[in-house]
Amino acid sequence: MFLLYKCSYCINDSYVKQYEELCDEPAGFKQYARMKSIDTVIKEINDVVSRFPQVKKIAFIDDNFLMYHNFVKDFYRRYKDEIGIPFMCNINPMSFDYEKGKFLKSAGCDDLRFGLESGSERIKNEIMKRPISNARVVEAFRITSELGIMSSSFNMIGLPTETQDEVLETLRLNASVLPDSIKIMTFYPFKNTPIYEMCEKLNMIDYNRKDELDDYDTFSCLKFSPEHQLFLEKVQAVFNWYINMFLDNQASSQYANLIEMIERMDKTEWDEYDFMAVDKKMSLQFREAGTLHYTKYMNRSLGAKFPSKHFGYNN
Repeated sequence: MFLLYKCSYCINDSYVKQYEELCDEPAGFKQYARMKSIDTVIKEINDVVSRFPQVKKIAFIDDNFLMYHNFVKDFYRRYKDEIGIPFMCNINPMSFDYEKGKFLKSAGCDDLRFGLESGSERIKNEIMKRPISNARVVEAFRITSELGIMSSSFNMIGLPTETQDEVLETLRLNASVLPDSIKIMTFYPFKNTPIYEMCEKLNMIDYNRKDELDDYDTFSCLKFSPEHQLFLEKVQAVFNWYINMFLDNQASSQYANLIEMIERMDKTEWDEYDFMAVDKKMSLQFREAGTLHYTKYMNRSLGAKFPSKHFGYNN
């Protein structure tokens, strides 16, 4: 199964190649993938919870925790009996189904985080080397919703060769699967990844701009046109407005009007625009009306669905 995960933007593929090049003997799965024993993990969690009783939830940040299915089944049985507090974990849609979802819920999982990444199947297949169909993504979120587990989606925009229409495909896919939270980041080319080499070959990296960036959720360091750069800045800031427009409900027309307005703005007008204040005002209006919509949550890169468990609702 490990061979399925060769995403071009991730260091794992380069990491495996290092083993293949430097080992005296052929490197197998056990040489570059290590797991702590169940006893060790349970002890570590118990130690933390006993010292910090304010801990109410555990987050497992493995790239895909269901990858080690037999280990996970044994681990979660013990987790349920010996830890017993809610947890969240990262899941690849390809490794997820209804039975696994039921098992995770019974063990205490209340939030599944999926790498949606892009709504463009061309981008996923040709650029990201992540051959996961949109149909499989939709099914994973459908199962999660049916089981009453919160869901989160991770996404990237500003990928090499990505068009504006393909950016909007990502937002449309999020609107169709309705995650409880949505995180959207601007792509950043990390060195020693396959996609970095791709960007170099395409002469797409603005190295001066790359050195100036102090965070990867704000701007792109790729050599896009000024018009596309400004488009990405706007989408990164107000992606939840686009998603609300695609929901096709009572809120959609008002968000569509806002998007039409900001898309007409030049760089100076956009830089002066207080989108966070507008977002807060709009969200309060639709919360009072009980209308489904997404609002900024904690920071500019994260949006949350209202109503959802994030706001104390059980639906």
